[in-house]
Amino acid sequence: MAAALATAHQLPPEKPEDSREGKMSLLEHLDELRKRLLRSCLAAGIGMVISFVFINQIVTFVLGPMRHALPPGASSYTQGRPKRFRST
Repeated sequence: MAAALATAHQLPPEKPEDSREGKMSLLEHLDELRKRLLRSCLAAGIGMVISFVFINQIVTFVLGPMRHALPPGASSYTQGRPKRFRST
C-alpha cells in the first residue's frame, strides 16, 4: 500500500526549457483576441436579429404572467404622458 501511495503522488517529469508548447507571442495573443472579439460580436448581432424577428412572441412570453395577474380591464401601460414629479 505504501508503494501505491508513493507512485500516486509522484510529480510528472519536467519538460525541457526550450519546449514551446503552450506559449504564444504577443502577436499570436492579439490574433486570438481579434478572433474571439469578432466571434462574440457576430454572436451578439445574430442574437439581436433573431430577437428583432420574434419580438412580439418574446414580449407576449415575458409579460404574459403579469397580464394574467391583472384584474379584468386593467392595463399595464400608462395612458398619455407621465406627470412630472414635483418635490414642492
